[in-house]
Formats: sequence, C-alpha cells, structure tokens
Amino acid sequence: MSAVRRDEPLRSKVAENGPVRAWLELEPAAPRLSDLPVLRIVVDAAPGVVIERPRFGELVADFRIRDFREPRPQTIDGRERTIQEYVLEPQSSGTQIVLPFPIGFLDRRQDGDGQRHVVETESLTIEVASLAGDATPSLTALAPAERPVAIEAPTLLWWPFAAGGLSLALFVTAWLRRQRLAAAAVPPTPLELAERELALLLARDPDGQGDVKLFFVELTAIVRRHVERTTSVHAPEQTTEEFLRAIQGHPAFDAASGTRLRAFLEAADLVKFGGQRPHVEAISASVARAREFLHELIATGPVATRTIANGAAR
Repeated sequence: MSAVRRDEPLRSKVAENGPVRAWLELEPAAPRLSDLPVLRIVVDAAPGVVIERPRFGELVADFRIRDFREPRPQTIDGRERTIQEYVLEPQSSGTQIVLPFPIGFLDRRQDGDGQRHVVETESLTIEVASLAGDATPSLTALAPAERPVAIEAPTLLWWPFAAGGLSLALFVTAWLRRQRLAAAAVPPTPLELAERELALLLARDPDGQGDVKLFFVELTAIVRRHVERTTSVHAPEQTTEEFLRAIQGHPAFDAASGTRLRAFLEAADLVKFGGQRPHVEAISASVARAREFLHELIATGPVATRTIANGAAR
C-alpha cells in the first residue's frame, strides 16, 4: 500500500444513485493527533434534483466536531455541487473509519420520477499519526557510548539522606497509586458526567457567542449522550425525528417531557442546520432547559442509579 501524501486530500470512492454522486474528502490526508483535519461531504447533482441537508452526528469515528462550514454551492460542468465541511479533532491515533453516510434527495427533473431516493457515501479509512509522527525516536539514531570517566569514591555521609529520600518517594508513589485506584473504583454517574461536559462547554464559551453552531452541536450532544447512558435509547447518531420516535412510550419520558425535549431539539436544529443566530437570552434559556432535562431524567428515569462503568460514555 503506497504512503498517503499529506498535501493531497484523501477521498473515498464515489457513490452514485441516478442523477446524484457523493463522496467524502479529508484534508490533510494523513492527519496527526495534533491536527484539526477538515472532513468534507461532497454532493454532485444534476439540475432539478433537490438535495436534503445531511444530518451529521456529534462524533465521527473517534473524532469530535469542532466547527462546521457550508460554502456556497458551485456549478461545475452543468451540475450543482454542494459541500459541507466539518473541522474535526482526533481523539486517538491509529486507524479510524468514517462509516457510510446516507444523503436523501428528490428527483424533480422533467424526466425524473419525483420520488425520494438515497445515495450512501462509501466509508473512508483514516490513519491518524501520533504527536511524534515521523520523528519517532529510533535506537539506530543513538550516538555511540562515551569512554568511561573515573569518579571519586563517595563518602557514606549521603546514605541517610538517600534512604530518607527513597522512603519518601516510595510513600508518595504508593499514595498516588491508592488515589488512582480509589478514583477508578467509583465511576461517575451519568448525571455527574453530563454536568462535567456542560461545565467544560460553558468554560470554553460561557454565553454561546463564540461559534453558536458549534455551541449548539455540543449542547445537544450532551443531552443526547445523557439520554443514551440513562435509558439505553441510542440517541447520538439519530436524527431528531428518529430520536423522538424512539422515545415514544419509553417509561422515562412522559408526554410533557417529550414535548419539552422536542421543542429543545428542534430549536437547536434551526441554529445548527437552519442558519439562525439566537439572542444571548435564548441561548441562556436553552442551556437552562438542557440542565433541567438532565436532572429531570435522572430523577424520574428507571435507571437513575446506573453508572458508566461499562464504558457507555462516548
């Protein structure tokens, strides 16, 4: 397998369904753990085809979404090309796979069938290098050993200090190890984890005025992950409508809470996908509703005491 060049975008195979072609691009092609690579969803359609706005998850493979951009559509060879760009943050090195991504469209050409169809992108395999990258140390690069140097025989006066220092080092090491084991023995509850995530979001952007789209992507991701951890409803990768259908009849959601959750998610979608920019007061209200929902679900849900020791946090 030939090496991937960083200066050329990495592209998936082109998927095609009738008048629509779609593929994924990543730049740089071989990102390092310290990079913020850009993932593009490229859709190339014939005139008269209406492309549905894709709905992306909050996590892509082992990447976190840091930003979202949508350049103006282009006309290339008589076809309309739309692009969505996601700035990603790698969470770990190694092989990562972006799974196939469905894109809906309506064929409204004069000779089209007027029906809704779906084209699904091919998967994209990404190799994320460590921070060291190609500069990883090698034993072959070591300099030859120096010649022996004579040193004077030490006196015994330093032995008591050395023994005391060694004892102190052993004590500190044992204490730190006990602290780590104690922390690992009591995993955080879903509510504690969600509160930590919300605190980190507000520490980075207290009033949501930095990047409002990214702020709402992360805010809704916190709520969705909390739902999955406490109810086993698989929420992060679903669209809003799919998620709301999934919770219908679930014992953790009564009619009132389901209505409030729908209003919260649909309002957030208008910001994430509809280009709206809410006022500071509206952003504060959304944060308050998110926090209220986190506590409400813990208080009333059937798995309020469940922890994430089994690795449900994503």
